[in-house]
Amino acid sequence: MPFKERSFPLGWRPLDDIERWPRRTMDGLRMVCEELNIHVDDKRRLYKDEVEFMNDLMKHYGLPYRDASLCALCNSQNEDLYDDYLSDAQKFRYNLVKARRYIGIPDRDEDPLNLTTVFYLKLPGSKPERLVRIGPKGCSCCCKFFSGERMHGYCRHILYVLRFILNCPKGLPFRDAFTLQEYDNIFAHSYPAQALKNAKYPNEDWRKVLDRITRDAEVITYTFKKDELLVCLNCFRPLYPGNCASPCLGCGNLVHSDCGGKKDLPRIKADFIYLEHPEPKSTNCAICRDREQWEVWTQSRGPPLPGDYKSCEEEMEQEPLESKLERIRYKKVGEQYTYHGSQE
Repeated sequence: MPFKERSFPLGWRPLDDIERWPRRTMDGLRMVCEELNIHVDDKRRLYKDEVEFMNDLMKHYGLPYRDASLCALCNSQNEDLYDDYLSDAQKFRYNLVKARRYIGIPDRDEDPLNLTTVFYLKLPGSKPERLVRIGPKGCSCCCKFFSGERMHGYCRHILYVLRFILNCPKGLPFRDAFTLQEYDNIFAHSYPAQALKNAKYPNEDWRKVLDRITRDAEVITYTFKKDELLVCLNCFRPLYPGNCASPCLGCGNLVHSDCGGKKDLPRIKADFIYLEHPEPKSTNCAICRDREQWEVWTQSRGPPLPGDYKSCEEEMEQEPLESKLERIRYKKVGEQYTYHGSQE
């Protein structure tokens, strides 16, 4: 099972989900801040709320914190709107063109919380690209800018990146901001991170699988294992039964054979996908094109969380290449064969 959907990390809650604290707790936070010479009021001379007090204390002690002042706060009443955007995102199949990471802005201090990753998306067969920014201070998309709306706030492009590329569970994207540790862990459990780990294991190299199948095979099928998840590294959508895929020449992970086409990919009621030998001059996947950056971005600097990828790594070490080949069938001159060359 080379790819794995991320489970929701325990203890991760949105800022707007913090219950109103008792007054005595607020008074205690205010007293602690005063003793540490931390301002207890904002620029408008109004007392800060409990989140701002906690942020100031965490920042004072060098601990991860969420910058509440520069984030678009999410109201729990917007959950229906989030579901609408997610449903809308599921209807599309965006290709990742490239991803770039920036820290800070020229002429400003390089605060780690200014870290942002920009994703360039485009629909198959179209030229316009959508720029989606994902960072600790929130998410934004250029589609809102061009439509005259506020840059912050959800749209289908933001949800596509969070849900399908970064492999966030449904509840996780519905947040106003992330701590730096959370941000690192999101990338460490993303599909690009899993794909890079797959590339280090010969047993997960689909180039090696197809090298053992004759090139004059007319049709090649691969039958899924139970609960097996395969993900295309151009659009990051699952390979569904009936889809056709071929290995990336750079890393050996699978990509949709027609991921750049305009037509939607077919699905059939079956338990297999079609495989094709890679073309000698085929384009590498989206991760291979920016491999050096992804290798740095997807190294977690925090403790492992629920839904960690380690169990999959152990399984990949134990699973021989033969287990994949045993689920291969191919046709040649109208006859069906197994990998071992026996006719069925």
